[in-house]
Amino acid sequence: MSTMLSNKRTLGGVVLMVVGIFILITKMIQITGADHVNDKLLLISGFGESIPDQPQREVTLSYSGTVENHANQSLTIHSIEPILSVDTSNLLIHPEKQILIYDRVLKKKESLHVNGDILLDTSQLTEEEMSKLLPGVIAYKITYNNDHEVVLNTVP
Repeated sequence: MSTMLSNKRTLGGVVLMVVGIFILITKMIQITGADHVNDKLLLISGFGESIPDQPQREVTLSYSGTVENHANQSLTIHSIEPILSVDTSNLLIHPEKQILIYDRVLKKKESLHVNGDILLDTSQLTEEEMSKLLPGVIAYKITYNNDHEVVLNTVP
C-alpha cells in the first residue's frame, strides 16, 4: 500500500514537472516569436517648432518631426495627429483636430517626415508668455495597421 502511494506521488511529481516545463517552453516561444508592434517600435525624433516672438492676432506655429519604424515588419501609417499642450489648445483659431493623413507603408528602418502648421491667436499674450508657449506639440498620436494607435511623447 505504501509503495503504491509512493509511486502515485512520484508519478504526480513527474507530471507536474512536465507540465511546468511545457508552460515555460510555450511562454519562451511566444516571447521570442512575438512580433508585436508597440510604442517602442515606432519612434519620433528630430522634432522642432517655431513661432514668432511677438503676440499677434494670427500666428503660425510650425512643427516638424520624423517618425521612425523600428519594427521588424512594415507598418501602414494611416494618420498622425499632433497633440497640443493645454496653453496652445486654448489659443487655436480653428479648434478642429489637426490630423495629417498619410496612408503610407513604412518599411522597417524607414522614416516618415511629419510637418504642419497651426494657427493661433496670441494677441492677448505678453512677450514673456509667448516665450513660454513652446513646446506647443507635446505628443503625436499615430494610427497604423488597421486602427492600432500609439501616442509618442515629445516632452519628458
